[in-house]
Amino acid sequence: MKKQIYFSLLFFVFTAFAEDNFEKARKALNEKNYNLAISLLKEDCSNNIGKSCEFLGQIYDEGLGVNKDYNKAKYYYEKACKLNESFGCNNLGYLYETVNKDYNKAKYYYKKACNLGYKKACGYYAELKNIENIPKPFGLVVGKTTQEEFLRIVKERNWNISNKGYRIIKDDVSNPNIYGYFIDNINLKYLDTAKFWFYKGILMKIDYELSEDMGKNTFKVYYDKLKAKYGAPAIYREPYLAEGLAEWNFGNVKVILRVPWVSTYTYLTYEDIKLTQEADKDDEEYYKSYIQKTSKDIEGL
Repeated sequence: MKKQIYFSLLFFVFTAFAEDNFEKARKALNEKNYNLAISLLKEDCSNNIGKSCEFLGQIYDEGLGVNKDYNKAKYYYEKACKLNESFGCNNLGYLYETVNKDYNKAKYYYKKACNLGYKKACGYYAELKNIENIPKPFGLVVGKTTQEEFLRIVKERNWNISNKGYRIIKDDVSNPNIYGYFIDNINLKYLDTAKFWFYKGILMKIDYELSEDMGKNTFKVYYDKLKAKYGAPAIYREPYLAEGLAEWNFGNVKVILRVPWVSTYTYLTYEDIKLTQEADKDDEEYYKSYIQKTSKDIEGL
């Protein structure tokens, strides 16, 4: 987990400090006297004791004895970070990444946390750096974009949702954790239908169905465009008497361009491999539980 959580460690952390307010705050938190703990920590934070600011940020971030308040959490994390507390910088980066979706600021604070000695933040910084190179068709990022963000883009671009619903596993059994939208008016050359699939509210896959001709010219056009944008693919097979295939890898994200030899379509897919695998496993488990349930329903007939 990217966010550093302290409360399970409060006893050990607070006893490492000599200040009376830390000891009093520790006891107050153990007794769930949150008002007293917050008051004591605020007093120390106002005196520029960075650890107290970190803990205050966590209290408002997690809603420990108070309503969750990201603005207050951000305020205290930011103050802790200015006082060179690595966990404060890390958690501030996490808020910018997950709540504000401001990856530049998230990178800045992860990098500062890394420089202050929190090694995990170095990995978080590198992860966000890699995201910069990940394909973002229409600003969408598989593995990151939420269903709500997608629907906002649909509205902004005036896309037409021609169909939507849960993914069918088999026959009439569908998985409520996997939801898809079919769009038929996206401005892409040769595009017939675009399908956007979400697993538990996160975009896991984009499928473009592109009209193809006998000469496989659609494949060739899109291959040239993708190669110009992302460089040479990791895998390439020319569409000649066999399926044409080109694949680019970006960590968990893959871009796959393929055309079956006997087909009137070329398929372009953007997918988060990890999410797709989780969704496929979810399909199997859901179908298995469905069969078990229906079997029990009819066993007495």
